[in-house]
Amino acid sequence: MVIASSSQSEVSTSLFARFDDTRDEYEQALHRAPGYVYISDLNEIPETLRRVVAAGKLRDVDLGIQLLTAVQDDAGHTVGVLVSDVVTDPLRDSLEDLKRYARGSRVIRIDAI
Repeated sequence: MVIASSSQSEVSTSLFARFDDTRDEYEQALHRAPGYVYISDLNEIPETLRRVVAAGKLRDVDLGIQLLTAVQDDAGHTVGVLVSDVVTDPLRDSLEDLKRYARGSRVIRIDAI
C-alpha cells in the first residue's frame, strides 16, 4: 500500500495497481540487505512505446523508472520497501542541458532501448 506520495490520490492505493511490472523487484528489495537498489525492468515497455523509441522520437515519450530499496527499523528488521518513481522528462532535459553547456570535446550520447 502507498503510504506517502506527491500525488495525494495515490495514497492508500496498491503499488501494484500502478506499477504491476515491479513485483519481482519489490520481492527482491524486500528480502535483501540495505543498500541494494532495484530498478524496474525496462524490457517491459509496451510495444507502442518501443516503436516511438525505435523511430528516434524519444522526446515524445515519458518513460517512468522505479527504484526500489528495503527500509529497515533501528533493530535492522525490514519494515517495507521505498519506491521512487523517476519521471524521465526532467532527467532527459538536465542531461541535454549538460551536453549543450559542457566544456571540452566529449559528447554525451543519450540512447534508449
